[in-house]
Amino acid sequence: MYQKATKIVLSLGVLLATIQYLSGRSIWLDEAKLALNILDRSYIALLSPLHSNQVAPILFLWVERFFIDLFGVNDYSLRLFPFLAFLGAVCLLYRLLPLLFYSRRWQFVVATLFAFSQPVIYFASELKQYMVDVLVVLLLLYLVLYPFKSHKRQLFALSIAGMLSIALSNIAVIVLFTIGLYGWLSYYRRRANIWNAFLIPIGCWILAFGAYYAMFIYEHPNRALMLPFWEFAFMPSNPFSALFWEWSYDSYTMVFGKIIGANPKIPLLYHGYGIAYIVGVYAFAKAKNYQILFLTITPIVLHLLLSMLSLYPFARRTAFYLMPLLIMICAKGFVFGMDSLWSLLSLKKMRWAYALPGLALLTITLYTFPKEREPFKRTYKFMHNRVQANDIILLNGATDNAWEYYERTGYVDLSNKVIKTGQHSYDFDAHKPGLDTLSGRVWLFYTHDHTDKEKYKMLESRFMIQHLKERGQVLDSVRDISAGAYIFDL
Repeated sequence: MYQKATKIVLSLGVLLATIQYLSGRSIWLDEAKLALNILDRSYIALLSPLHSNQVAPILFLWVERFFIDLFGVNDYSLRLFPFLAFLGAVCLLYRLLPLLFYSRRWQFVVATLFAFSQPVIYFASELKQYMVDVLVVLLLLYLVLYPFKSHKRQLFALSIAGMLSIALSNIAVIVLFTIGLYGWLSYYRRRANIWNAFLIPIGCWILAFGAYYAMFIYEHPNRALMLPFWEFAFMPSNPFSALFWEWSYDSYTMVFGKIIGANPKIPLLYHGYGIAYIVGVYAFAKAKNYQILFLTITPIVLHLLLSMLSLYPFARRTAFYLMPLLIMICAKGFVFGMDSLWSLLSLKKMRWAYALPGLALLTITLYTFPKEREPFKRTYKFMHNRVQANDIILLNGATDNAWEYYERTGYVDLSNKVIKTGQHSYDFDAHKPGLDTLSGRVWLFYTHDHTDKEKYKMLESRFMIQHLKERGQVLDSVRDISAGAYIFDL
């Protein structure tokens, strides 16, 4: 029963991700920045540091460029690779789970948590490498656990996959360290030989990472710009400080609220997954199943250490690859807790109850499905149907990249004068001189709205709208999710 149910659940997850992919949601700011880099450069030019403070693995960029060359420049081409990575991750998860643990109830709960998670469905069609990170994690775990007919085949497969993963995923080195240590210890336990054959793939990975580090990471010009941006995601080093515990709690909320998808705005829900994780660790330890604990916890510890050293941020996107590892432990906690409850109350096991943790995530997923982050196209369509030949179009600074991308794809086809206000997202007063020179019919078109939390304590769009209202009247408007368009007569 559970095996068939697992297939059904994963198929439903594929259906949800496919609907999300085909929904054609608008490219948002970060996607547009990366897309423009890919459009502007050849394969060779993509080896150089990207503009707009973007960073992405080289092989990921090349695959993206390949799909553009193959299918043309459009949203679907750019999001195809993450979608294919999701499909690959689903297949690998199904094949991997029996190698980790024989319990089909556990496998079913893991499948529901993965397939119905809103972050998984969303990142399956996001022009970023985060779903590829998940694919890399599952592939490397699968290769180190799969019972190959010969050790030589396993070592060869791990060597090649590991070297490719370094150029495909920024987090590959964390996973490679984990499975490298696991594989070496496994060989050592069987043969009591420190210099065992697993050092062959480890050596290949070290050489590949060394070359990649020297060519693409060492003295990267974007590092100095990104360190302040990711400052909130670096773990404080002093465990006796209040800042350390505040950061730890925020990270806990992020992990179980945003990465797993239990919604950080519902404390009772994400605390439930947090408790399940603790119970799951206890249950695996009690059963002496240290294999799963080592493979799932070690990457988290390594990432936190890298974060403490300010080498790699621990944030929702950069730590999303941990999602399948987290739910493996949570699933054990839920199964152990339910089994204990049935036993304590002398009740017959209610099989349907094992689906409840996943259905809770599904409810959150369906609440805003298909998810739209910054509806550029809907807002533009509203403006396009009402714009007049002499109207001026004013863009807030964070809209520039998406506007340029959609101009390049032909979706934006207006000949009106367009004014780009520049990046004043955190200095709203800098907008005033430019706004005061405008007259006639002026459109304010904005996406990716920022908030001034210190001086004005309002959204950038609200500040600009209020200032323009002082000089004229609003003729028409639309407000959407982090986007909007207003036509003023000044």
